[in-house]
Amino acid sequence: MSEPNSNSMPSPPPPPSMTLNNTHKADRPKLKILAFHGYRQNGNVFKGKIGSFRKAVAKYAKLYFLSGPHKVVSEDGAGDEDARSWWFNAEDNTFSGKCLGGPAIGFEDTLRLIENAVKEHGPFDGFMGFSQGACLVGLLSAMAQKGYARSWWFNAEDNTFSGKCLGGPAIGFEDTLRLIENAVKEHGPFDGFMGFSQGACLVGLLSAMAQKGYLPYEFQFAIFASGFKSGSLVHKGFYDEIITIPSLHVYEMSESLISLFSKPVVAEHTGGHYVACSGVIKDAYQDFLQDRYEELVENDDKAAPDDKTA
Repeated sequence: MSEPNSNSMPSPPPPPSMTLNNTHKADRPKLKILAFHGYRQNGNVFKGKIGSFRKAVAKYAKLYFLSGPHKVVSEDGAGDEDARSWWFNAEDNTFSGKCLGGPAIGFEDTLRLIENAVKEHGPFDGFMGFSQGACLVGLLSAMAQKGYARSWWFNAEDNTFSGKCLGGPAIGFEDTLRLIENAVKEHGPFDGFMGFSQGACLVGLLSAMAQKGYLPYEFQFAIFASGFKSGSLVHKGFYDEIITIPSLHVYEMSESLISLFSKPVVAEHTGGHYVACSGVIKDAYQDFLQDRYEELVENDDKAAPDDKTA
């Protein structure tokens, strides 16, 4: 990352007659802004090209210049040295703002780079960008508002997921398994797992893996809301036997996980693709959890040492 705007000058000390409100303004650090260059630029090149802008904002802000993680290779040698891109939207590792419907190759690398930059140099009051960098800032603004949409894994090479996809990969699934293992170590053990949609699909896989002894932890029941079986090829072998863990399945139309469990409790609703919790569905949750709670208490009593004295 390039150094902050060197044109930023310290504010002079306030005169004795300055009001309290103005004193607070003078004491406040300058705004920290993270700047994103355009396609085929880098942080240093962008910094050099916007000297007038840096001077204009120097009274109020410090600019930090980040370089994209992806080097742009040019066959004719044209363009800036060490040209960079935030991501590519064509299979030949190029980018065009006019391209519609292409991939976003390397975008995850950019998100990790920005996350590390914020950890090391932030927090930042704002982001600014030029050209592809401005496109990136727009995406980051939308993602920040949405809370940064996540996936447990992807089943297509373009890093997307569809519950209807059959025969695809399971990109990032190992990362999810490590994440869950660490969560169990730090916050567990957990009595049960629950999941919605892709999360329910994941809980189904974890239930199967736990029964096969593939996980370093255990859980005693599972709750599924709008669940389904994974279509990824690497997951096919997990569904080769009936799963005996107690399970509750709440769904709208159909749920392919039900047939995998030996004694599923089923609750159907008509409200759409969401976690329903009203009327008989609410009763189903409460009855299922009451049964699980009583089972755990009974098992704890059986496992406790005899209190009778000799």
